[in-house]
Amino acid sequence: MLSEVTRAVVLKTSPYSNTSLVVTFYTEKYGKLVAMAKGARNRQRTVEGAIETLSLGEAVFYLKKGRGMATLKEYEAYEDFIEIRKSLERFHTAEGVLEYLLEGVADYEREFELFSITVAAFDAIAKGHPYSALAAFLIQALSIGGVFPSVTSCSACGNNLSERSPLAYSTFKKTFLCEECLGKSEHIKFPPQVRTIVNGILHLGTKIKTVRLPTNVLPHLFRLTTTIFELNFGRRLWQTEKLIPAVTEI
Repeated sequence: MLSEVTRAVVLKTSPYSNTSLVVTFYTEKYGKLVAMAKGARNRQRTVEGAIETLSLGEAVFYLKKGRGMATLKEYEAYEDFIEIRKSLERFHTAEGVLEYLLEGVADYEREFELFSITVAAFDAIAKGHPYSALAAFLIQALSIGGVFPSVTSCSACGNNLSERSPLAYSTFKKTFLCEECLGKSEHIKFPPQVRTIVNGILHLGTKIKTVRLPTNVLPHLFRLTTTIFELNFGRRLWQTEKLIPAVTEI
């Protein structure tokens, strides 16, 4: 069937034959999908109408009843986040968003909120503070995915977590626990201010471009989000992990 027109971000492109591309999109109405773009490589050679990673546009697809690979009918890009392409720092940071969507989101899993913060994150990485934007995106994305636990109360006993004590994440129970419930279980502790910052990010919505996080907190946020992702999805966010030394040196 022919899909409705939907906003779509290009996550990845791979050559297929001499003329076509296999393209992974994250779309507003259908979630993540892989589509055959026939003749797309010819358009790339002429620049006009090229399908490029990190572009945002409107797309129409031919979708199968059982889903699987779609066929791209039309794609018209209207935003290419050019500032990201001009800076290695911004580009590598944007790769962290791409990797999350490619590795942590199932095909045809539609989530309007995730699409909105994805676009906001790319805009913030392009024009704002890239590392802060990535941290904010990852925290919100993990929350939307249902795997980011509450930072306000202990998941075991329900008591409020102290704002003055380190935030303890149990790697066994995959949640935040108070000192009494933590016991001897394996865990990672984060500075108290991480709790306050995370709580603020979870209420941020799409205003990611306004965020400028303290530089000393960024390594902790990247370690926290990559740990939560790995424990829940069984895969690692390599691009974000690579950024930890860079943000530690800021």
